Formats: sequence, structure tokens, C-alpha cells
Amino acid sequence: MKARAHPRPIGLAAAPESNRRAGKPAGLSPSLRASSKRVRHGRCSDDGMTSQKTVDAFIAEPALALVGMSRSGGKFGNYAYTTLTSKGYRVYPIHPSAEAIDGHRCYRRFADLPEHVDAVLIVVPAEQAEAVVRDAAAAGIHHVWLQQGAESARVLEACYNAGIEPVSGECILMFAKPAGFHKAHRLLWRVLGKLPS
Repeated sequence: MKARAHPRPIGLAAAPESNRRAGKPAGLSPSLRASSKRVRHGRCSDDGMTSQKTVDAFIAEPALALVGMSRSGGKFGNYAYTTLTSKGYRVYPIHPSAEAIDGHRCYRRFADLPEHVDAVLIVVPAEQAEAVVRDAAAAGIHHVWLQQGAESARVLEACYNAGIEPVSGECILMFAKPAGFHKAHRLLWRVLGKLPS
């Protein structure tokens, strides 16, 4: 399915928001959580958290867009790019104005990517993430990973309204072909019973 052009660059600047503790999406009302379960056709876990099936579907994608790299090079998005590409993923950074970051070409819109991707990793504050989700859905993307700090009730609602079952409250580096420190982190979460079921 070919990505549909969208006239507005995504990821425009917005006020920052502090990261949230991993777990259930903050501020998600019981009615919204029930609505999300209906949209997701029972694929979510019983407690409303991300299901392992959703995680597996995302990390099985060989190519993905990444919204949240910074020119400064000191953000999690930059580290995620380096780590995911080292694991063999084709990662395409999307940035509203940068042509390249750390020598890696950036794209303004999903429609500009050299290939269609069906997954996007979102590493921006929730105020920006809501628009990113809408743009991703318009481009035909079906898998969304909301890195910690990108999720909110409004962002999750945007996903559910688009028929997207997002991964939220989880660190992608714990699941994407895990190795090193993140493999140990994932093992600890398994022991503590915090991994998706």
C-alpha cells in the first residue's frame, strides 16, 4: 500500500512533557479503556496494558519510521536510531526541518520515505505525538510504538480511533532483538511480572 502524501510536516515543536513511569497509560478513563478494547477486538490484555502480540507484530517489521531524533544528538531518539540500525532494522528518521542528523538523512513526511513502512517509533512529547499518530494513520501505518513520555489519554484515543493498537509504556530497546544491558533489563522485568502477556 503506497503512502499518501500529507502537506504538513510532522513533529512540529511543542511544549515538553516529562517522562511517565511505565505501566498503564496515565489519565485513561474507564470508558476510554473499554472503548479501546472494543476497537482492538479483544487483542489487549485483561488489565488494559500492551499485549505481547502487539509487541511482536511491531518488532517483526524490518523497516520503521522514527519521529524524535534531535540535532543535538543527546536524545533517546538518536540512541534508538543507532541501536536499532545496528540490529539490522531499516530506520528512517522523520524531522520537520533537518535534512540530516549525524550524517543520516531525514525526511519531512511519511510520504517522502524511500519505501513504505508499516511501523513508527514515536519519541516526542505527548503534545506532538497526537499529530504524529494522525499523520501515520493517514499514511497507512498500522503499528505505533509510543516510547515512554509520548503516551497520554489523547494520544491513545487517536490510535484507537484510527484502528491502531499501540505499544505504550514499554521501551523498544528491551524487545528489539534484545542484547546487552537491555536484555538484562528485560529479564528483570520478566521476573517482576512487568512484561506484556
